[in-house]
Amino acid sequence: MKLQKGQRIPLELDTSSVIEVSLTAEPSGGGAPVHGFVCAGVDEAGKISDRRFLVYHSQPSSPGGEVALSGGRLTLKLDSLPDTVNKLVIAIGVDPPGTVSQFASLRAEIIQNGAPWGQIELAGGEFSRERAVSIAEIYRKNGWRIAVIASGFFGGITELLTLFGCQDPPPSVAIPSPGARNDSQSNGAQDSGGTAASENASGTADRSGSAGTGANSSSGAGQNEGTPGGGRAQSGSSSSGTRGGDRVDLERRIGESSPDMRPLARPVADAVAFGSMEGLTAKVALVIDACAAMRPLYEDGTVRSIVNKTVPLALGFDDDGVLDMWYFASKFRKMPPVNAGNYTNMTPHQLKQLSDDIGSGAHIPRVMKDVIQEYKASAVPAFVLFFLRGGILRSGAIQKLLVESSSMPIFWQFIGLGSEGFGVLNALDTIRGRKCDNANFFTVANFGSVPDGELFRRMLSTFPVWLSDAKANGIIR
Repeated sequence: MKLQKGQRIPLELDTSSVIEVSLTAEPSGGGAPVHGFVCAGVDEAGKISDRRFLVYHSQPSSPGGEVALSGGRLTLKLDSLPDTVNKLVIAIGVDPPGTVSQFASLRAEIIQNGAPWGQIELAGGEFSRERAVSIAEIYRKNGWRIAVIASGFFGGITELLTLFGCQDPPPSVAIPSPGARNDSQSNGAQDSGGTAASENASGTADRSGSAGTGANSSSGAGQNEGTPGGGRAQSGSSSSGTRGGDRVDLERRIGESSPDMRPLARPVADAVAFGSMEGLTAKVALVIDACAAMRPLYEDGTVRSIVNKTVPLALGFDDDGVLDMWYFASKFRKMPPVNAGNYTNMTPHQLKQLSDDIGSGAHIPRVMKDVIQEYKASAVPAFVLFFLRGGILRSGAIQKLLVESSSMPIFWQFIGLGSEGFGVLNALDTIRGRKCDNANFFTVANFGSVPDGELFRRMLSTFPVWLSDAKANGIIR
């Protein structure tokens, strides 16, 4: 079975037994650059919190052998992994001056008991100056599942691991080869044969500061948090959208819209570039829960912060810089168009100002139907940010609406405020009958504690994958 880019399916194997992943990088006519593979264990928060589960040539096995790497042969004992490891990220890293484009193809074959189960094949020509590619992720979600990520990273393996929260990541995962020497080593650009020192020298800045041009400034393509680092989603810039302008122009446009927007301009521009979505035209919608359980979040300013941080996305994507906005409870209220001039007036300080009009329940399908009606015939994609508390009811109706809207130019990014009671949203990947995977979900325990850059990357992590899939299925142009 050949797995396609963007595909997410159950790993239908005996996860209590050993699973092998055969990883190969086929060189093109010019020979292969210095490279190596890595498998990173990531926790539920999306971080590499236990370095013992970062497996590459210098650390070829996790403590109990749950993950082991020998050359291009990766062996996995998934059910033996501790609960703290929620996902395995499988990637390839190339030392400079090499790039992934020097490979004819990248392949990952999943095997059990000698029998092939699935194969991923990526053409090296899909990438340009990227020095790393996240090939696939194997993750927990009602059992174990596999996702074909296929995102490239201009900043190389160091930047990928840093964005996953790895402290002091290895500068290289390449397997040392006698006599192999990178050009950057010979001219003194590197300090230890890795990629870290060369990044600033090549104009690819680290994400921790404002110095340098950034991995996505001169190229007009960047990173995707779905596979963090320099993730090139290979989708957004070629999908619907004709706005033009690169990351620098996007940052300037957002910053000039309002003085209060300036601190958010760079992290928004970075997140857009991470998904290669510069130039994309899309409608941006914000749907916010106004049920009784949300009262503390209205009173402590969390909801106001959500609105304030969503407006810059509309400024970046929407052709008229307008955010469409709904509050919902038992009923819903569609707000007037929100823009940089009026957004501070769109959030009530007290929930009662809304509940007197729309009740205090949480009827999600009702507001979803109105959103669908708004965008079902849209000429451009609609990106819907849907913030809500737990205690979800009417799961069947929600699933039906997701199936119905899967043939429409609508992508749903659900964000749970809290950590429990989200029911059907925790099982989005299992909903059958959809033309394409049109929804994603993550939770935020404390909205105010999430750094802006991380928040925007998480918001946009799956949107570029959907853009590619929706285009392939004729849903968007």
